[in-house]
Amino acid sequence: MHLNLESELIDEEAAYTRDQLLIFIGKGKYAFHPLNLANAVGGLPFAIGVPFMGVWQSHARCSKIKSPGWPNYRYEVFKTIESAWQDSFSSINPIIEVFESKIRGLPRTVVQEHPQMGRLKIENYVRTFLCENWWYLQRAIKKALETTDDPRPPFFVIAFNLDKFVAEPKTHADLAVAEAARIRD
Repeated sequence: MHLNLESELIDEEAAYTRDQLLIFIGKGKYAFHPLNLANAVGGLPFAIGVPFMGVWQSHARCSKIKSPGWPNYRYEVFKTIESAWQDSFSSINPIIEVFESKIRGLPRTVVQEHPQMGRLKIENYVRTFLCENWWYLQRAIKKALETTDDPRPPFFVIAFNLDKFVAEPKTHADLAVAEAARIRD
């Protein structure tokens, strides 16, 4: 009996959280930003002294907490791809050249706030990642441009394809081509 009640409570909390998240996503304005989603669900389904906190209260409270891992480099890679895609509309250059120019224009170092060590100047891993994986990014762009039946915006498809190409097993030939194609400067 006790296990059934506990299991039932867990199911109810999960259903409440899911319903609250759907309400948040339905608003659209805040829904498609990873940090907003994290803040919205961070306090669900309840917080200390607040039984069954709602999604908006969770968002308001959790937004006040600074996340040392935000923004992470994967999100920054995505934002760089999105920005390059948007830049391609106003450029006369081929899209591959727009992306390469965008990557070359990224700063080599960035300032990062470390909780114990303070402000540090470190390598810009977004730039490094995109330079080292330039061959895979070119393939991702070409594949996205060939795709006509995907409802997602093309920069989403490019980012998805890039992740897929970087993660797939590689032959020695793949590694050699990727190394030769990487952006150097």
